[in-house]
Amino acid sequence: MRSVPRLRGRLAGTISLLTAAVVVATAGVSAAAPSPAPTAQNSVYALANGCFALRTESGDFVRRDGSAYLTDVTKAADAEPFRLHAAQLGRFMLYGPDGSMLSHDGADSVLATSEATPSTDWTVMSTGESFVLTATSNGRQLISRDLMLTMSDPGDVPESAFTLIPRDGCADFPEAKVGANGVPGEIGPNGEVTGFIDTHVHMNASEFMGGNLHCGRPFDPQGVTAALVDCPDHQPDGIPALLENVLSYGNPFETHDTTGWPSFADWPAHDSLTHEQTYYKWVERAWRGGLRIFTNLFVANRVLCELYPSKRNPCDEMETVRIQAQQTRELQDYIDAQYGGPGRGWFRIVSSPEQARQVAADGKLAVTLGVEVSEPFGCSVRNGIPQCTEDDIDRGLDELYDLGVRQMIVTHKFDNALGGARFDGGVTGVAVNIGNYLGTGEFWQSEPCTGECAAHQGRRRTESSRGTPTRSDASGVPLWSAMQFARPDRPRRIHDPRFDGPRDDRGHRSHERQDRRRSPRHSRSSELFRCCFQSQLERPEPLQADLRARRICRPVRRATGRIGRQARGAWVHRPVARRTDNAKRELLLRLRLRRRHQRLRAAGRTAR
Repeated sequence: MRSVPRLRGRLAGTISLLTAAVVVATAGVSAAAPSPAPTAQNSVYALANGCFALRTESGDFVRRDGSAYLTDVTKAADAEPFRLHAAQLGRFMLYGPDGSMLSHDGADSVLATSEATPSTDWTVMSTGESFVLTATSNGRQLISRDLMLTMSDPGDVPESAFTLIPRDGCADFPEAKVGANGVPGEIGPNGEVTGFIDTHVHMNASEFMGGNLHCGRPFDPQGVTAALVDCPDHQPDGIPALLENVLSYGNPFETHDTTGWPSFADWPAHDSLTHEQTYYKWVERAWRGGLRIFTNLFVANRVLCELYPSKRNPCDEMETVRIQAQQTRELQDYIDAQYGGPGRGWFRIVSSPEQARQVAADGKLAVTLGVEVSEPFGCSVRNGIPQCTEDDIDRGLDELYDLGVRQMIVTHKFDNALGGARFDGGVTGVAVNIGNYLGTGEFWQSEPCTGECAAHQGRRRTESSRGTPTRSDASGVPLWSAMQFARPDRPRRIHDPRFDGPRDDRGHRSHERQDRRRSPRHSRSSELFRCCFQSQLERPEPLQADLRARRICRPVRRATGRIGRQARGAWVHRPVARRTDNAKRELLLRLRLRRRHQRLRAAGRTAR
């Protein structure tokens, strides 16, 4: 069993919340707004988290009798008190004092159950002073007949009208605790917003690779008991979870506690890559601690999805993006439902810098949407032949924009018809290169730069702006700039002067580390992508909020002749640690590495 958390600094498909956070100012703490008072417009939404008894049209109240519900008492004090947990806008679960919930068997029977399932989800509609409850799963209505609750086909049935009478004595619906409260931070005299930004979050990783690799979800209409459970194929003790054990622990025989809610003995954990790390209550805690903006990147990979044997979603990457976009909208509605109606929650999806600033200024969380997929628009490449056309790209860009996407990583890990991916190194590079072959029919290819591309050789990076736009266009529209897996300013990709970032005092562009080799194929696809991307720059709204994050870097001359490393004398770059806590952390890391090397050398001498 795991006893000590492992500190591994590896990039993962599922990124732990706040590990990529960029601090922009001192964080404030926001408090949740109370639920609104009932009105004619929001009477249904205002029921969220209330405690009520059900009274029938005849004046009798509902009480629990074993596994059934009877309607044979006349006093509210004798009735079953129900906590109404909002499963979605206008949908509720009726939670009893002993943890049982009002449910149905799919036919006519109404029963009490202790397990949160879709049959415990009820759609509530207002009919003036009374309400009609309809089973969300099959559309049948709850009615009172023969002094008991039963189900009926939908229609104008008098027995289907119920009045909700306020009660006390309700149990609280199970939910993760936030453990934070306070007041919002003040807005500066010039509209400055205090807080911090997380620029790279995969909140919908539960739908990645077919949807069955990831254990847990960012939310579930049936609550935390349904959202935070381990995968069935991890039982018992995580022994069958081969991929989790290798990716997260580096040991195929590792084990972990699979309980999940409510003990969370071994997960969530920053190094557990197949378990949920961004449940909405954990994100709420970060928001209350000052998180004001984050970018939620939809993630997909067709090749990995096809290789993984268990799946519930299609492997088409654009379809996966659609599923994740829908889940994000549903999450926004779910949080709204907890706070009394549409627009009242703290989680707000935005599509422009102006919206992001306004939401952050209101003390809520502005969520920008992006994509990080390997074959956007179906633009794979097979044996050097692109599998998409300009029309496919234009339609795909329009669809992404309509979904609210404002950031795009065009190539990710594998080559596609729009460009080539940066080579990974080490064992990871070997594995990813195999995946590249399975997806494209070719391993990574490179050749010495010639012609115009030769001018790119020897460029030195002076600063990094990974994942942020560069305002070098006369129109002021933020231009696309990808993260570490795809760089349009590299010779293996598109060269467009509008992507040229700031220059240093020697006139060098602020490149990431440059390779001296390029793929012979990608020059053929670069013009295609540049043409389609140019057509999108005239849109009225920017493609991405101008949220810049920089690191100061210095060139370091490294001489090495080892095969597979940089050529002798090649320029590499290291971040300059600021003389703050960063320097202290770097020093501690170096000391740990030195002690580890000493132990390894000592073990080697002992073996000899």
